[in-house]
Amino acid sequence: MKRVLIGVMGAAGLVSSAMAQSTVTVYGLIDLGPTYFKGGPGQKLKRLDSGISFGSRLGFRGSEDLGDGLSAIFNLEMPIRADTGDVPAPLFGREAWLGLRNSSWGTLTLGRQTDYMVDFGIWYSGGMLSEGAYGFHPGDYDRVAGQRYDNSIKFTSNKLGPVRVGALVAAGEGVAGRSQSAGVMYDEGPVKASLMYTSIDKLVIDPRNQIGINSLNGVGLTGPVTTERVDIMGAGAGYRGDKFAVAALYTRVNLRMPLGSQTLATTEINGKYQVTPLSFIAASAAHSGLENNVWNKYYLTYDYLLSKRTDIYVSYTHLKVSDGNRAVLIALPASTGPSASALRVGMLHRF
Repeated sequence: MKRVLIGVMGAAGLVSSAMAQSTVTVYGLIDLGPTYFKGGPGQKLKRLDSGISFGSRLGFRGSEDLGDGLSAIFNLEMPIRADTGDVPAPLFGREAWLGLRNSSWGTLTLGRQTDYMVDFGIWYSGGMLSEGAYGFHPGDYDRVAGQRYDNSIKFTSNKLGPVRVGALVAAGEGVAGRSQSAGVMYDEGPVKASLMYTSIDKLVIDPRNQIGINSLNGVGLTGPVTTERVDIMGAGAGYRGDKFAVAALYTRVNLRMPLGSQTLATTEINGKYQVTPLSFIAASAAHSGLENNVWNKYYLTYDYLLSKRTDIYVSYTHLKVSDGNRAVLIALPASTGPSASALRVGMLHRF
């Protein structure tokens, strides 16, 4: 009996030890506030929107120490519409992956996850850093907003000196075909620079409703278009000082279609200044072009920290496009004319 008790106590100790080396974290973010939208003549709208500055979410992440610098890791993250309480489908549409992390070589993950246009491009995108959905480039065709791949395998190295590299392959089991992405990032002191590339076969786009143009390759648009392939490249550089940061981002989206290829190119410059320890202002200007169509977008944001977890902010975004087209700000109705603006007051809480 004594031996049995000792054995049970020993097993309990091993279980306790194993549990102590495993962690699961529940986390989330809620972004909510009113937006005043002005589009074409007579087009005005007031609405309460969730997830504009940063996507509202609820997530679960965990890790287990497997020894010798190796850990099992996972992340499940769902989008939330805090204004209605709805959870958009798919349930864990933001993140759903499982993998291994090694202290020597890096991280290998499998599942639904982002590519390197966002992973390495986030540092140079005003939309990702401060403005949110209204600040993203036309239709988010350059994927800097953080679109996801299903059925993907992804590897990101640890830093090799000041450099980190990564690659992703998606099997193409869904609507879109096979996809791949790669990136390299230099990160040393206050300077960051990145090169990113993504390619997607058979991607379905809807330029008329997503970016507001009426024709492509000389053909009138009436609905979605299935591309043969979309090739995206990006280059970014940034500098972060004690009180200010500046960044530049260039993206080039080559839309390969049966009737010919067209390129959507965007150049963005943005900056951020720490007014006080608790507040900052951010501004950006972006220019995009596709065929004879032009987009010019500007924004200004003021953010005040109520605590380490809670912000309040005010942002203004203005978009002007070529005459004859419609201005489209992501997450808002398409304008009936060539200009659109959005004034937003929001509150952001992280937990």
